[in-house]
Order: sequence, then C-alpha cells, then structure tokens
Amino acid sequence: AIFLVLAALLAAAALIGVAAYRTSQDAGEVAPPSPATTTAPAVEQAEQTPRQPEPPRVQAYSDLLRVLPGMADASIGTEKLPLEQAARIRLPCWAYICPRRDLWISHPEAPSLANLTDESRRAVHLTREQVVHVYWQRAGRQYRPLPVVRDQSGEFRMLISPGQFVKLEHQDYHWTFAVPLEDGLAVPTSRGVSLIRPGADPVEQHRQLADSSMSVPMIEPTRNGFLAWIPSSRPEIKAKVAWFSDGQWQSLPGTWDLPFVQLVPFVDGSVLQIIPEAMGIVRLQIAELEATPTDESRLKHLVAQLSDDDPELRNQAHAQLAAMGPAAWSTLERMLQQTTGEARLRVEEILRSRTSPSLGRFELIDGMLRPIWRINDGMVYLAEAGVKVQSGGHENQATPAWIAIRRGRPIQLLPPALARKLAVGSVELYCVGGEWVVSDSLSGAQLFFGQELLPLTRQAQMDYRVLAGIDRQSRVLLAPVGAEPYGKDFLLIDPRIADPTLTLQIWTMPVPGGEVGWTEDHWPAVKRGGAFALKENAWSAVKGELLTSLAPELTSSSTSQPLSRIPGKITDGSTVWIDTSMLAMRDSAGRLHEQPISEQAPGAILAGAVKNDRVYLLHAEGTISRYRVNPVGPQPFSLDAVFPEVVRQTGEVLRMWIDPAGRICIATAQPMLMVIFADMKIPPAIMDLIPAGELKQARPE
Repeated sequence: AIFLVLAALLAAAALIGVAAYRTSQDAGEVAPPSPATTTAPAVEQAEQTPRQPEPPRVQAYSDLLRVLPGMADASIGTEKLPLEQAARIRLPCWAYICPRRDLWISHPEAPSLANLTDESRRAVHLTREQVVHVYWQRAGRQYRPLPVVRDQSGEFRMLISPGQFVKLEHQDYHWTFAVPLEDGLAVPTSRGVSLIRPGADPVEQHRQLADSSMSVPMIEPTRNGFLAWIPSSRPEIKAKVAWFSDGQWQSLPGTWDLPFVQLVPFVDGSVLQIIPEAMGIVRLQIAELEATPTDESRLKHLVAQLSDDDPELRNQAHAQLAAMGPAAWSTLERMLQQTTGEARLRVEEILRSRTSPSLGRFELIDGMLRPIWRINDGMVYLAEAGVKVQSGGHENQATPAWIAIRRGRPIQLLPPALARKLAVGSVELYCVGGEWVVSDSLSGAQLFFGQELLPLTRQAQMDYRVLAGIDRQSRVLLAPVGAEPYGKDFLLIDPRIADPTLTLQIWTMPVPGGEVGWTEDHWPAVKRGGAFALKENAWSAVKGELLTSLAPELTSSSTSQPLSRIPGKITDGSTVWIDTSMLAMRDSAGRLHEQPISEQAPGAILAGAVKNDRVYLLHAEGTISRYRVNPVGPQPFSLDAVFPEVVRQTGEVLRMWIDPAGRICIATAQPMLMVIFADMKIPPAIMDLIPAGELKQARPE
C-alpha cells in the first residue's frame, strides 16, 4: 500500500510539472534551451545583469597627462618653471583657448558636455565634443559658458542649457575673430557677419557683406552694437559696411559708401575711418555714428595725469584722451585755459585732430600705411615712411613704424625691441593679451619677453609655429603650419610641468687609486682610505662591506645569453632585463617579452636602470638612451631620447641602479662613480658638495 501511495504521488507531481510547463508556453515564456546550447550559469547570470557604464577615464588635466605618450609620470607644480625647462606636450586631439583664456581639450574618453556642470570654476575643461568657441553669458554676478561644438558632419551647435544643443545656421564661421557682446556673439563668416543671441529661443541674425569670399570681415563694437566690414587696401574694391545697433541692422549715410582699411570707434560714438587712396597710401577722416555723452569727470582725471611724474602714465593718459573723440574737444578747449606746462602742450596736440586727424598720438608721414598682420583682436600696420610722435611739445619720429590697432585699446607703436625683429614676408606675428609671438621657419615660434625673443620650440618641433592661444596659467598652445582646419594635432607648452625630455644633470666622480661601489642598502659609495656613502644630503661613513659585483639572474630564450635584471619596477609590477643587445620585460603574470634593439640603440648595452616607467641604458661609447615602456603594446619598449657622449672612457661597468634618493647611479672599474639626477632637481646640500667641473648637463639629440 505504501508503494502504491508513493507511486500515485510521483505521478501527480509529474502531471503538475507538465501543466506548469504548458501554462508557461501559453503565457509566452521561452522554453529553456537544449543542453547543447545551454550557457554556463555564471556566464548567463553575468549577461543578464545590466552593466554599469564605466566613468570617463579622462576627467581632469592630470588624467589626460597619464594617457599621453611620455607624460605618465608628469607632476603639475604650483610655480612656473623657466620657459626652457617647461614641458612640450604633444596633443593628438583638438584643443582651444577661449576668450576667458581657459583651455578646452577634446578627448574621446572625456565626459560629454551634456553631463558637465559648474564649468565656470575650471581653468582646464576636458570634453568629448570638439569645442570651437565659448561665449560667456552673464548670469547675475556670475558668467556661465555656452560652448559651440563642431559635430562629425561639420555643423556647429551651441549648448544653451544642460543637454540642449541648438544648431547654428552656417558652416563657414571664423571663430578666431568672434567678438563677445553684452547680449550676444558677433561672428564673421566667409561673406558676412552673424549675430548669435542665445537664450531660451536663440536667434541668429546674418548680414551679407559681399557676393564672394574676399577676406575675413572685421568687427568693432560700438556703444550700442557693432560695425562689421570687409577690409580693403585697394580703393577700387568696395564692400558693404554693416552696423547693428539697438537690436537691428541700421542703414548708414553716404559717407560710409567707401572701402575701408580700418574703422576705429571713438568713445564719443564717432568713428575714425582709414580709407585707401592708392596702394599703401591712406586718408583719415572722422564720421559721426552714434552720439554718446562725454564723461567730463573722466576727462578731468586724464588731463590731471598729463602732469604726472611717471612718463609712461602721461603717455597712457594722452592715448586715452586721443581716443575720446570729437565730443571731448569742446570740453578740452575749456580746460586748456586752466592747464599749463606739458599737460597744456599735450591737450593742444589732441585738439590738432580737428583739422588733421591722426592715429591717436601718431601722425602718418606721407599718408603711408599698409596692413601686414591680422591678429585676433585687430591688425598690425607698417608705416614705411614712419610717423611723427607728439609728446609734450617734443616731436619725435619713428621710421619705419609698426602700429597696432587693437579692439578696445589705444593705438600703439610696437615696442622697438620687437619691431627690430620683424620683416614683411618672412615672419608671422601673433598676439594674445599683452603677449607677442614671432614665428618663422628658421627659429620657430618665439615669445617676446622683456627685450628679447625666447624660443618656444626645439628643433624637432619647428613645424609648430602657429599660435593658437595662451591661457591664463601661461600655457602656450601651438598648431603646426599648414594644418587642416579643426585638426587634431597641437603642441602645448606648460611651464608648471618639467619637460621629461630635458637635460640630465650628471655628477661624475673619478676616484684614482681608490674603489667605487655601493652599500648593502644601495647608496653609492667610494673608498680611498676610508669608505664613504653618498646619502640623500651628505657623505656618511660606510659601516660594513663595500659591494662591487652582481650576478646574472636569467637566460634569454632566443639567444641563450645571460640576462641581467636592472633595478627598479614598472608601475604594473613588470621587471626589465638586459643583455648587450636586448631588452626584455617580465610582466606581472610571469611572461617574458624580448625585444632586440640593435637597430635603434647607439651601441652595445653595458647597464641599465628603471625610473618612473622609463628605462635608462648606458652604451659602450658613453651614450645614455632612454626608453618608454609599453606594457600592453606590440613592442614593449620604444626609444624616447638619446643623450650622446654622456660619459667618456667608461670601461667595465660594475653596476647601474637607482639609489634610495631616486638618483641613477653608475659605478665603473675605472674607478669612477656617476650620479644622474634624471628629474633635474639637485638638492642645495648636494649641490654644495659637487666640486667645480664635475657637474655636466647632457641634452638629448
């Protein structure tokens, strides 16, 4: 009976299972896969669990440095290094410096702009999108960035709110010459100018200035808007002038139906027109545009500064008064009666513009003026016959004269030391704020500093000589000559990062009649009479044996030659081994990767050491080569720099290693001890110990 009951229960369970299976089929459930296609439970569970998106790998400037070749061990300092020691960083991605002088870098592993918040406090912005311009919009007492990005189709979109992009109308904007306004952004196009007014419902108002592309239009803000025109130095070529004011495009009288080399708005709302008469010859006239009240208190303050003891302050006040325009003349004429000395003479010089307009403080000789270089906020002109400079009753003459007319600044002559370096047709000139950069094919890009030009690039970087910007932390961004528009190849010079390819500081200590070696705790040591070890900041007597030899630890699988492990470890735990013509790396999993370097290296390898993921090798003729380690690449090592003839008459090398202070040390049987400061920093206490003539600087080829 018991067996009958058990059989009945088993049959009932089977029927219930069949019914449940049929019910699941009727409800649309998928039957379990056959044994032949069943996935292992652990794998199946992993596939069914939704993956969390990995955070962007490049979220900060320091993250970017870690993924760039040769910059993995770079550290950002708080103080600026001398320009010759600054890192030259190759950026294989788009980079841009905005009007606020922030650095924007596009990288595929950076966050999307749609996810970025509170960008107003950053100096460096890493974004996935290609940011080509940033308009900083006032929001109460703060400003918020409205980036313009270029998508893969070449169209431009402006981010007007988190996650909301608005497509712009044109594809031929010249963002380098865009001008921010109080309520929008004026951007030249190939044949005209657009006013982009961001907001909840952005508006773009475009005005065509020519039927074909002639040159990039220029834009000058006025009190209530801006002027836009296509500059022409030939009187027969005319192009329309556009004036935007009070929210709309305005018509201009017949005095504006002329070609213009340049338009210079005065503070009072009038405009100085520079009109071409013939090639290289111009005429100056002043035209009314919009009336603006004169600030009499400002005039009085500037006139008072004309008598200041500081000649530079007197010249600045003179230039600002000359830019006030005709509306200030009647007030200045009244003030003339109470003004004496040099101040009176300078006011009279300004009032002379009523009959003979001038370029601020400068009067053109023979009307000669040629536009030479377009800079991002104006133009640099050459007056080949020179200018007369009025200064407190004294007339000086500058021949030739290089004149800078820049937006929002008084008209100025270039500094004489800079002017002497310029030549038409053989150099290019760039300017950002108060920084000037001169560029040519022989010397590369050079920064004008003090009274001289300082090289920005080295011989291998001569192609990078187009200034793309200088940010507010003094980083210089250079693009290569002839680069494609919106290309992804830049050189960034960062004075807060030491250049990893710079000189090696080498202290060479010959010990005639003595011995050299190391202590048990790896300090370099010398013995002549007593034995002394060079500790971190001083010499110290050696307690114990002076070591002078090492034994091979591994044999090459390809050459059967003994391999010597060189001191130091790679960040991921890998170790490096050498013989006379081979580098090998044993990775953290124990696999050995070998790479012959006879074709790259400058001779047989004598010894090596690892520091900051770089392998330093000493070769038979005294040359030191440096290799970058690529743990995941097809070739584990790539040549980074070669320092020729660092050490002469090396002889047998006893050991090359990294001591506890992080210095690279070499002991030879000659006997000789060398201490290499690879990070270029020598502690003052050690510097005091180095005799004259024993410290050498080695530069890479």
